[in-house]
Amino acid sequence: MALPSVRAREVAANATILAPSAHSTKKQKKRREPAIELSVAVNEPMEVVTEETMETEESIEDEWAPEPNEPRYCLCNQVSYGDMVACDNPDCLLEWFHFACVDITAPPKGKWYCPRCATSMK
Repeated sequence: MALPSVRAREVAANATILAPSAHSTKKQKKRREPAIELSVAVNEPMEVVTEETMETEESIEDEWAPEPNEPRYCLCNQVSYGDMVACDNPDCLLEWFHFACVDITAPPKGKWYCPRCATSMK
């Protein structure tokens, strides 16, 4: 069975049904009685947490956690991931930098020096 969309559940949760008065007929005079309001409540499905789902969540976290001995690079002191650029100073302590951390979007043409090495070379 397909689950109703979020919007359908919102509409159903806020639905108000107006029931016609029991005394109204065509032959009677236009005497109106107040409508009766009926509210409909919709319960949201609950997420069931089982041992299996907990193990799955833990294994996903384990996949993204860096190894404790994995080398750290860049100004952010994080492991290697994504696009990185190497500093051309052979004595650079950090060696590799994430593009976003050094504000570049494409590999530099020619020699490139990290902000620390560029400052110390001046």
